[in-house]
Amino acid sequence: VTLGAAPAPLYCYVVHVPAHNGVQARGQSAQLVSVCHLLPRSVLRAVLPDKGFTAHVLGFTAAALLEAHVAAGITPGQLDEAMELLLPTLEGDLFGQVSEAKEATAFASKYKEAKCCRAYEAYQHLAAAITFQPSNIDQLIQLVKAKLPAATSPTVRSKLEQLLAAAARGLGQNPSVTAEGLTQWLREQLDMCLRVEEAARAKAKAAVGAATAVDRGSSSKKQRADTATAVNCNAAAAADTNDTTAAAESAGGDGPAHMYLLCHFCLTVMNGALKRGVLSSRDPGTLAQINPLLALLVRCLYGRHLGSVQAALKALALLIGVQSLPGVPTAAASAGRALSKLLQKVPDAGHPLAQDCFKLLGAMLRDCPTYTPPT
Repeated sequence: VTLGAAPAPLYCYVVHVPAHNGVQARGQSAQLVSVCHLLPRSVLRAVLPDKGFTAHVLGFTAAALLEAHVAAGITPGQLDEAMELLLPTLEGDLFGQVSEAKEATAFASKYKEAKCCRAYEAYQHLAAAITFQPSNIDQLIQLVKAKLPAATSPTVRSKLEQLLAAAARGLGQNPSVTAEGLTQWLREQLDMCLRVEEAARAKAKAAVGAATAVDRGSSSKKQRADTATAVNCNAAAAADTNDTTAAAESAGGDGPAHMYLLCHFCLTVMNGALKRGVLSSRDPGTLAQINPLLALLVRCLYGRHLGSVQAALKALALLIGVQSLPGVPTAAASAGRALSKLLQKVPDAGHPLAQDCFKLLGAMLRDCPTYTPPT
Protein backbone atom coordinates (compact mmCIF):
# COMPACT_ATOMS: atom_id res chain seq x y z
CA VAL A 1 0.00 0.00 0.00
CA THR A 2 1.34 3.42 -0.90
CA LEU A 3 -0.01 6.49 0.81
CA GLY A 4 -0.48 8.16 -2.54
CA ALA A 5 -2.62 5.36 -3.89
CA ALA A 6 -6.27 5.94 -4.69
CA PRO A 7 -8.96 4.58 -2.35
CA ALA A 8 -9.72 1.70 -4.77
CA PRO A 9 -6.31 -0.08 -4.41
CA LEU A 10 -6.49 0.41 -0.67
CA TYR A 11 -9.90 -1.21 -0.59
CA CYS A 12 -8.52 -4.20 -2.53
CA TYR A 13 -5.82 -4.58 0.08
CA VAL A 14 -8.36 -4.58 2.88
CA VAL A 15 -10.52 -7.15 1.13
CA HIS A 16 -7.57 -9.52 0.94
CA VAL A 17 -6.54 -9.05 4.57
CA PRO A 18 -8.62 -12.03 5.90
CA ALA A 19 -6.60 -15.18 6.43
CA HIS A 20 -7.25 -18.61 7.82
CA ASN A 21 -3.98 -18.71 9.74
CA GLY A 22 -4.22 -16.93 13.10
CA VAL A 23 -0.60 -15.74 13.12
CA GLN A 24 -0.85 -14.42 9.57
CA ALA A 25 -4.15 -12.68 10.39
CA ARG A 26 -2.59 -11.03 13.42
CA GLY A 27 0.32 -9.76 11.37
CA GLN A 28 -1.91 -8.35 8.68
CA SER A 29 -4.07 -6.71 11.35
CA ALA A 30 -1.01 -5.03 12.88
CA GLN A 31 0.09 -3.74 9.45
CA LEU A 32 -3.35 -2.31 8.82
CA VAL A 33 -3.42 -0.46 12.15
CA SER A 34 0.12 0.84 11.73
CA VAL A 35 -0.73 2.68 8.51
CA CYS A 36 -4.39 3.56 8.94
CA HIS A 37 -3.76 6.77 10.87
CA LEU A 38 -1.53 8.04 8.05
CA LEU A 39 -4.14 7.51 5.36
CA PRO A 40 -6.47 10.23 4.08
CA ARG A 41 -9.60 10.50 6.18
CA SER A 42 -11.69 10.08 3.04
CA VAL A 43 -10.76 6.40 2.82
CA LEU A 44 -11.52 5.63 6.47
CA ARG A 45 -14.68 3.75 5.63
CA ALA A 46 -12.74 1.50 3.24
CA VAL A 47 -10.11 0.78 5.89
CA LEU A 48 -12.62 -0.60 8.34
CA PRO A 49 -12.78 -4.35 7.66
CA ASP A 50 -16.09 -5.87 6.78
CA LYS A 51 -15.14 -9.48 7.47
CA GLY A 52 -12.14 -11.66 7.90
CA PHE A 53 -9.35 -12.88 10.15
CA THR A 54 -10.78 -14.86 12.93
CA ALA A 55 -13.75 -13.23 14.62
CA HIS A 56 -11.55 -12.29 17.58
CA VAL A 57 -8.90 -10.62 15.44
CA LEU A 58 -11.64 -8.72 13.63
CA GLY A 59 -13.03 -7.21 16.85
CA PHE A 60 -9.55 -6.51 18.16
CA THR A 61 -8.57 -4.79 14.92
CA ALA A 62 -11.74 -2.68 14.78
CA ALA A 63 -10.97 -1.32 18.27
CA ALA A 64 -7.35 -0.66 17.31
CA LEU A 65 -8.41 1.19 14.16
CA LEU A 66 -10.77 3.41 16.10
CA GLU A 67 -8.12 4.11 18.72
CA ALA A 68 -5.52 5.04 16.09
CA HIS A 69 -7.83 7.41 14.24
CA VAL A 70 -9.16 9.12 17.35
CA ALA A 71 -5.61 9.53 18.66
CA ALA A 72 -4.67 11.16 15.35
CA GLY A 73 -7.38 13.78 15.83
CA ILE A 74 -10.13 12.61 13.54
CA THR A 75 -12.74 15.22 12.65
CA PRO A 76 -16.22 14.43 14.01
CA GLY A 77 -18.50 13.02 11.36
CA GLN A 78 -15.96 10.93 9.49
CA LEU A 79 -17.06 7.80 11.33
CA ASP A 80 -20.79 8.31 10.83
CA GLU A 81 -21.01 5.93 7.89
CA ALA A 82 -18.72 3.41 9.59
CA MET A 83 -21.19 2.83 12.43
CA GLU A 84 -23.30 0.51 10.33
CA LEU A 85 -20.19 -1.60 9.74
CA LEU A 86 -18.76 -1.47 13.25
CA LEU A 87 -21.75 -2.00 15.51
CA PRO A 88 -22.44 -5.61 14.43
CA THR A 89 -18.78 -6.40 15.12
CA LEU A 90 -19.00 -4.92 18.62
CA GLU A 91 -22.27 -6.72 19.25
CA GLY A 92 -20.73 -10.03 18.27
CA ASP A 93 -17.75 -9.37 20.50
CA LEU A 94 -20.05 -8.83 23.48
CA PHE A 95 -23.11 -11.01 23.00
CA GLY A 96 -22.47 -13.58 20.28
CA GLN A 97 -20.38 -16.69 19.88
CA VAL A 98 -17.23 -14.60 20.07
CA SER A 99 -18.21 -13.50 23.57
CA GLU A 100 -18.89 -17.08 24.63
CA ALA A 101 -15.48 -18.15 23.38
CA LYS A 102 -13.78 -15.36 25.35
CA GLU A 103 -15.42 -16.68 28.50
CA ALA A 104 -13.96 -20.14 27.87
CA THR A 105 -10.64 -20.04 29.74
CA ALA A 106 -9.01 -22.82 27.72
CA PHE A 107 -9.64 -21.02 24.44
CA ALA A 108 -8.96 -17.49 25.63
CA SER A 109 -5.52 -18.39 26.97
CA LYS A 110 -4.29 -19.30 23.47
CA TYR A 111 -4.79 -15.93 21.77
CA LYS A 112 -4.15 -12.43 23.01
CA GLU A 113 -7.14 -11.20 21.01
CA ALA A 114 -9.39 -13.55 22.96
CA LYS A 115 -8.04 -12.65 26.38
CA CYS A 116 -9.79 -9.30 26.54
CA CYS A 117 -12.80 -7.58 25.07
CA ARG A 118 -12.07 -4.22 23.48
CA ALA A 119 -15.67 -3.56 22.47
CA TYR A 120 -16.20 -1.10 25.33
CA GLU A 121 -13.27 1.13 24.40
CA ALA A 122 -14.25 0.88 20.72
CA TYR A 123 -17.77 1.99 21.66
CA GLN A 124 -16.31 4.94 23.56
CA HIS A 125 -14.12 5.96 20.61
CA LEU A 126 -17.11 5.71 18.30
CA ALA A 127 -19.21 7.93 20.58
CA ALA A 128 -16.38 10.46 20.63
CA ALA A 129 -15.98 10.58 16.85
CA ILE A 130 -19.49 10.60 15.37
CA THR A 131 -21.45 13.75 14.67
CA PHE A 132 -23.71 14.52 17.62
CA GLN A 133 -27.19 14.47 16.15
CA PRO A 134 -30.30 12.49 17.15
CA SER A 135 -30.15 10.01 14.26
CA ASN A 136 -26.53 9.09 15.00
CA ILE A 137 -27.04 8.78 18.74
CA ASP A 138 -30.14 6.65 18.21
CA GLN A 139 -28.17 4.35 15.93
CA LEU A 140 -25.37 4.13 18.47
CA ILE A 141 -27.69 3.40 21.42
CA GLN A 142 -29.79 0.93 19.43
CA LEU A 143 -27.20 -1.71 20.29
CA VAL A 144 -28.22 -1.30 23.95
CA LYS A 145 -31.94 -0.88 23.34
CA ALA A 146 -32.11 -4.13 21.39
CA LYS A 147 -30.69 -6.00 24.39
CA LEU A 148 -32.88 -4.43 27.08
CA PRO A 149 -35.38 -7.34 27.13
CA ALA A 150 -32.48 -9.64 28.04
CA ALA A 151 -31.24 -7.35 30.83
CA THR A 152 -32.94 -9.52 33.45
CA SER A 153 -29.73 -11.54 33.20
CA PRO A 154 -27.10 -9.98 35.52
CA THR A 155 -24.38 -10.71 32.95
CA VAL A 156 -26.20 -8.94 30.12
CA ARG A 157 -27.21 -6.06 32.38
CA SER A 158 -23.60 -5.55 33.47
CA LYS A 159 -22.45 -5.43 29.85
CA LEU A 160 -25.13 -2.90 28.96
CA GLU A 161 -24.16 -0.71 31.91
CA GLN A 162 -20.53 -0.79 30.82
CA LEU A 163 -21.47 0.06 27.24
CA LEU A 164 -23.55 3.05 28.34
CA ALA A 165 -20.80 4.23 30.68
CA ALA A 166 -18.33 4.06 27.77
CA ALA A 167 -20.76 5.96 25.52
CA ALA A 168 -21.16 8.66 28.18
CA ARG A 169 -17.38 9.09 28.39
CA GLY A 170 -17.14 9.26 24.61
CA LEU A 171 -19.87 11.88 24.27
CA GLY A 172 -18.08 13.92 26.93
CA GLN A 173 -15.06 14.06 24.61
CA ASN A 174 -17.01 14.67 21.38
CA PRO A 175 -16.22 18.15 20.02
CA SER A 176 -19.40 18.24 17.92
CA VAL A 177 -21.63 18.36 21.02
CA THR A 178 -23.29 21.74 21.52
CA ALA A 179 -25.33 23.07 24.43
CA GLU A 180 -28.44 23.42 22.31
CA GLY A 181 -28.16 19.99 20.70
CA LEU A 182 -27.37 18.23 23.97
CA THR A 183 -30.15 19.82 26.00
CA GLN A 184 -32.72 19.12 23.29
CA TRP A 185 -31.65 15.47 23.14
CA LEU A 186 -31.67 15.18 26.95
CA ARG A 187 -35.17 16.64 27.16
CA GLU A 188 -36.54 14.16 24.64
CA GLN A 189 -34.80 11.10 26.07
CA LEU A 190 -35.48 11.85 29.74
CA ASP A 191 -39.11 12.67 29.08
CA MET A 192 -39.56 9.37 27.23
CA CYS A 193 -37.96 7.33 30.03
CA LEU A 194 -39.88 9.18 32.75
CA ARG A 195 -43.24 8.77 31.01
CA VAL A 196 -42.64 5.02 30.92
CA GLU A 197 -41.75 5.00 34.62
CA GLU A 198 -44.62 7.23 35.69
CA ALA A 199 -47.25 5.30 33.72
CA ALA A 200 -46.02 2.07 35.23
CA ARG A 201 -46.07 3.47 38.76
CA ALA A 202 -49.62 4.72 38.27
CA LYS A 203 -50.76 1.32 37.06
CA ALA A 204 -49.07 -0.46 39.96
CA LYS A 205 -50.63 2.00 42.41
CA ALA A 206 -54.07 1.43 40.89
CA ALA A 207 -53.60 -2.33 41.20
CA VAL A 208 -52.67 -2.01 44.86
CA GLY A 209 -55.68 0.23 45.48
CA ALA A 210 -58.01 -2.27 43.85
CA ALA A 211 -56.53 -5.07 45.92
CA THR A 212 -57.03 -3.08 49.12
CA ALA A 213 -60.65 -2.31 48.26
CA VAL A 214 -61.39 -5.95 47.54
CA ASP A 215 -59.68 -7.02 50.74
CA ARG A 216 -61.74 -4.60 52.87
CA GLY A 217 -65.02 -5.65 51.30
CA SER A 218 -64.35 -9.37 51.44
CA SER A 219 -66.53 -11.57 53.60
CA SER A 220 -65.86 -14.87 55.20
CA LYS A 221 -67.06 -16.71 52.12
CA LYS A 222 -64.46 -18.86 50.45
CA GLN A 223 -65.11 -17.42 47.00
CA ARG A 224 -64.54 -13.81 48.08
CA ALA A 225 -61.45 -14.74 50.07
CA ASP A 226 -59.98 -16.49 47.07
CA THR A 227 -60.73 -13.47 44.90
CA ALA A 228 -59.04 -11.09 47.31
CA THR A 229 -56.01 -13.35 47.53
CA ALA A 230 -55.71 -13.51 43.76
CA VAL A 231 -55.95 -9.74 43.38
CA ASN A 232 -53.38 -9.21 46.13
CA CYS A 233 -50.99 -11.58 44.37
CA ASN A 234 -51.51 -9.78 41.07
CA ALA A 235 -50.88 -6.41 42.68
CA ALA A 236 -47.69 -7.65 44.32
CA ALA A 237 -46.51 -9.11 41.04
CA ALA A 238 -47.16 -5.80 39.27
CA ALA A 239 -45.00 -3.98 41.79
CA ASP A 240 -42.23 -6.58 41.85
CA THR A 241 -41.77 -6.63 38.07
CA ASN A 242 -40.59 -3.01 38.21
CA ASP A 243 -43.51 -1.62 36.25
CA THR A 244 -43.09 -3.89 33.26
CA THR A 245 -46.65 -4.12 31.93
CA ALA A 246 -47.54 -0.44 31.58
CA ALA A 247 -44.13 0.38 30.20
CA ALA A 248 -44.37 -2.33 27.59
CA GLU A 249 -47.50 -0.74 26.16
CA SER A 250 -45.85 2.65 25.82
CA ALA A 251 -42.34 1.55 24.86
CA GLY A 252 -43.25 -1.06 22.31
CA GLY A 253 -41.54 -3.91 24.11
CA ASP A 254 -38.02 -2.43 24.18
CA GLY A 255 -37.19 -3.88 27.59
CA PRO A 256 -39.29 -1.36 29.53
CA ALA A 257 -38.42 -2.88 32.90
CA HIS A 258 -34.85 -1.74 32.31
CA MET A 259 -35.45 1.66 30.75
CA TYR A 260 -33.84 3.09 33.87
CA LEU A 261 -30.49 2.16 32.29
CA LEU A 262 -31.09 4.74 29.56
CA CYS A 263 -32.32 7.29 32.09
CA HIS A 264 -29.16 6.84 34.14
CA PHE A 265 -27.09 7.15 30.95
CA CYS A 266 -28.73 10.48 30.10
CA LEU A 267 -28.16 11.80 33.61
CA THR A 268 -24.52 10.71 33.51
CA VAL A 269 -24.01 12.61 30.25
CA MET A 270 -25.74 15.64 31.77
CA ASN A 271 -23.61 15.63 34.91
CA GLY A 272 -20.43 15.43 32.87
CA ALA A 273 -21.53 18.34 30.70
CA LEU A 274 -22.52 20.42 33.74
CA LYS A 275 -19.18 19.89 35.46
CA ARG A 276 -16.69 20.33 32.63
CA GLY A 277 -18.53 20.20 29.32
CA VAL A 278 -20.72 22.37 27.13
CA LEU A 279 -23.23 23.04 29.95
CA SER A 280 -20.66 24.28 32.45
CA SER A 281 -20.89 27.86 31.17
CA ARG A 282 -23.15 30.29 33.01
CA ASP A 283 -23.84 32.61 30.11
CA PRO A 284 -27.52 33.50 29.45
CA GLY A 285 -27.75 31.41 26.30
CA THR A 286 -26.57 28.21 28.00
CA LEU A 287 -28.76 28.79 31.05
CA ALA A 288 -31.79 29.23 28.81
CA GLN A 289 -31.09 25.78 27.38
CA ILE A 290 -30.58 24.24 30.85
CA ASN A 291 -33.68 25.70 32.51
CA PRO A 292 -36.23 23.20 31.06
CA LEU A 293 -34.14 20.34 32.46
CA LEU A 294 -34.88 21.33 36.07
CA ALA A 295 -38.43 19.98 36.00
CA LEU A 296 -37.20 16.70 34.48
CA LEU A 297 -34.57 16.34 37.21
CA VAL A 298 -37.24 16.73 39.89
CA ARG A 299 -39.32 14.03 38.21
CA CYS A 300 -36.26 11.75 38.30
CA LEU A 301 -36.25 11.97 42.10
CA TYR A 302 -39.37 9.80 42.20
CA GLY A 303 -37.74 6.99 40.21
CA ARG A 304 -37.20 3.48 41.53
CA HIS A 305 -33.58 3.09 40.46
CA LEU A 306 -31.06 4.21 43.07
CA GLY A 307 -28.39 5.22 40.54
CA SER A 308 -30.75 7.44 38.58
CA VAL A 309 -32.06 9.16 41.71
CA GLN A 310 -28.54 9.84 42.95
CA ALA A 311 -27.47 11.19 39.55
CA ALA A 312 -30.49 13.53 39.53
CA LEU A 313 -29.65 14.72 43.06
CA LYS A 314 -26.10 15.55 42.01
CA ALA A 315 -27.27 17.45 38.93
CA LEU A 316 -29.74 19.49 40.97
CA ALA A 317 -27.04 20.27 43.53
CA LEU A 318 -24.94 21.77 40.72
CA LEU A 319 -27.79 23.94 39.43
CA ILE A 320 -29.83 24.92 42.47
CA GLY A 321 -27.49 27.75 43.39
CA VAL A 322 -27.58 29.42 39.97
CA GLN A 323 -29.82 32.38 40.74
CA SER A 324 -30.17 33.40 37.11
CA LEU A 325 -32.07 30.19 36.31
CA PRO A 326 -35.75 31.23 36.42
CA GLY A 327 -36.93 27.71 37.22
CA VAL A 328 -34.87 27.33 40.41
CA PRO A 329 -37.52 28.51 42.96
CA THR A 330 -40.15 26.11 41.60
CA ALA A 331 -37.67 23.28 41.27
CA ALA A 332 -36.40 23.80 44.82
CA ALA A 333 -39.91 23.64 46.28
CA SER A 334 -40.72 20.46 44.34
CA ALA A 335 -37.36 18.91 45.14
CA GLY A 336 -37.88 19.63 48.84
CA ARG A 337 -41.05 17.53 48.88
CA ALA A 338 -39.28 14.72 47.04
CA LEU A 339 -36.37 14.85 49.50
CA SER A 340 -38.74 14.41 52.44
CA LYS A 341 -40.10 11.21 50.90
CA LEU A 342 -36.65 9.91 50.02
CA LEU A 343 -35.28 10.49 53.53
CA GLN A 344 -38.19 8.51 54.97
CA LYS A 345 -37.12 5.47 52.95
CA VAL A 346 -33.38 5.35 53.67
CA PRO A 347 -32.29 2.96 56.44
CA ASP A 348 -29.98 5.45 58.19
CA ALA A 349 -28.35 8.85 57.82
CA GLY A 350 -25.09 7.31 56.64
CA HIS A 351 -26.63 5.76 53.54
CA PRO A 352 -25.20 7.18 50.27
CA LEU A 353 -28.67 8.26 49.16
CA ALA A 354 -29.21 10.10 52.44
CA GLN A 355 -25.87 11.86 52.03
CA ASP A 356 -26.79 13.05 48.54
CA CYS A 357 -30.15 14.26 49.86
CA PHE A 358 -28.43 16.23 52.62
CA LYS A 359 -26.04 17.83 50.12
CA LEU A 360 -28.90 19.03 47.94
CA LEU A 361 -30.88 20.17 50.97
CA GLY A 362 -27.88 22.14 52.22
CA ALA A 363 -27.42 23.75 48.81
CA MET A 364 -31.07 24.80 48.72
CA LEU A 365 -30.93 26.29 52.22
CA ARG A 366 -27.68 28.10 51.44
CA ASP A 367 -28.16 29.27 47.88
CA CYS A 368 -31.91 29.48 47.30
CA PRO A 369 -33.43 32.33 49.36
CA THR A 370 -37.00 31.48 48.37
CA TYR A 371 -36.81 27.90 49.60
CA THR A 372 -38.66 27.06 52.82
CA PRO A 373 -38.34 23.51 54.17
CA PRO A 374 -41.68 21.68 54.52
CA THR A 375 -42.91 21.31 58.09
